[in-house]
Amino acid sequence: MSLGIRTDKTLLEALQQEPWQVSRWLQRSGSGQVRLRIAVETDQQSITGYFQRDLPLSFDQGHRQYRFRRVFEFAAQIAAAPDTEYDPITDHDPLLELI
Repeated sequence: MSLGIRTDKTLLEALQQEPWQVSRWLQRSGSGQVRLRIAVETDQQSITGYFQRDLPLSFDQGHRQYRFRRVFEFAAQIAAAPDTEYDPITDHDPLLELI
């Protein structure tokens, strides 16, 4: 699924403004708002974050090496979709491939 390209926004703005990509029934199962955790890599020294050691330097199975990267976390408040009727029946039938 392609969500398109956002050229007029920063990465953080695009992540905060993107609609919640879960099924309607899951959106309706919670409250009207959801708080999502967003973690992004940053190279700015002025941003408070933490260091994560998960950037591979070597894929050698006997001696894998990783280096640190700076990660910044924030939360985005996203509204759930308006209440719509949920129809669990679809035209998709994976068992038709066996015939």
